[in-house]
Amino acid sequence: MGNPHIPVFRIIPLPLNSWRWGVTELLHRELTGKVIRVYYDVYNGLSRTYPEFIYENAMMRDLARCGIECSRQDEYKVFYKDWLVGAQRLDIFVAREQDDGLPRRSD
Repeated sequence: MGNPHIPVFRIIPLPLNSWRWGVTELLHRELTGKVIRVYYDVYNGLSRTYPEFIYENAMMRDLARCGIECSRQDEYKVFYKDWLVGAQRLDIFVAREQDDGLPRRSD
């Protein structure tokens, strides 16, 4: 059997400017841990043969149960040196503060 499509959820830890013992400290350590746990619960709880939206539905449900606010399939503008260089549709985006340097939703 070939490898069935398994969706990739991008979890990007945000490092602080400090390094301790060669390990990056996470800006949102607790939140990142919860999101990773939800991902593995879904990954281990479902078959590997479903289309991507099934995994997204399961992730959204478990994230909401954990009290984690997030959005799905929103489009975000991508800027480079104040130039709009494109837009990207994200599978799942965990809500964060507005001053964190992360992409903004296109409205």
